[in-house]
Amino acid sequence: NTHIKSTDPDKDTDTADTENAYEYDDSEAESQFGTKEYWDEMYQGYGDFSSEEYSWYFGFGTVKPYWMEYMPNALLPPKHRDSDDNANDDSDGMDNYTNMPKILTPGVGNDPTLLDLYQFGYKDITAFDYSRDAIERQRELLEYDSSDTGGALEDIKLYVMDARDLREQEIASASSASASENNDDDNEESSVSWTDYFDIIFEKGALDAIYLSGPEQGNVQLAVKELTRVIKPGGYFMSISGVVPEKVRREMFHADKGWEWIRDGSDDLKAGVFVWKRNEKSESEV
Repeated sequence: NTHIKSTDPDKDTDTADTENAYEYDDSEAESQFGTKEYWDEMYQGYGDFSSEEYSWYFGFGTVKPYWMEYMPNALLPPKHRDSDDNANDDSDGMDNYTNMPKILTPGVGNDPTLLDLYQFGYKDITAFDYSRDAIERQRELLEYDSSDTGGALEDIKLYVMDARDLREQEIASASSASASENNDDDNEESSVSWTDYFDIIFEKGALDAIYLSGPEQGNVQLAVKELTRVIKPGGYFMSISGVVPEKVRREMFHADKGWEWIRDGSDDLKAGVFVWKRNEKSESEV
């Protein structure tokens, strides 16, 4: 079995063997989409949507044109950059890992986005969800990787984590799904802080669900604060969102908090495609 640990320092047991890795107070949730119980049951096969695979809002095929238009050249996979010098044309189909952007996908659920990003050319991908069952579904999806390299399950790092509290021991206290066959004692990863770590954050509906878990509790604000911490200055954040109120979104991604609006998706029809750039840190943040 895959060993995917909780990052709660008070719980030192594998989430694969623990029913409740986290305790949540979502009694003030505005809808079922804001409760952990709803998502756990859905990924177990008792929900309103497919437990095996479900693309929230729309798939990467719809997102890709926005991605190509708004992501700077340096944050594209090497094979899609303008300069041919960044591409590796070896016959084995392997992409050049040099200067590979680091992507974080919070609240990934059972969306096939990770495999889409991997096949698009990204190899340094990290994803998490607060539902252990969601991460197990992701593992199953990645096992069917049909790319040339076939290494999605080994390369993509999966964690059971809460977006509202990505602690400094993220990597040290969580075992990647890629090390599923090893014992925990033999597979402890070196400690790496996630502060200013990721080049790109890409989320689809995660902020919406967090908002619905308790608007008055400030859960989505806590999540955005943590995501702001872990993205590099100069990094890009793409959000597919249709629930977070415009006023709340503008407060969270305000220029005073280090964000530049690259694309405002407020007028998009189905769900907005929002793009922000994390500016250099102000003196108060250093």
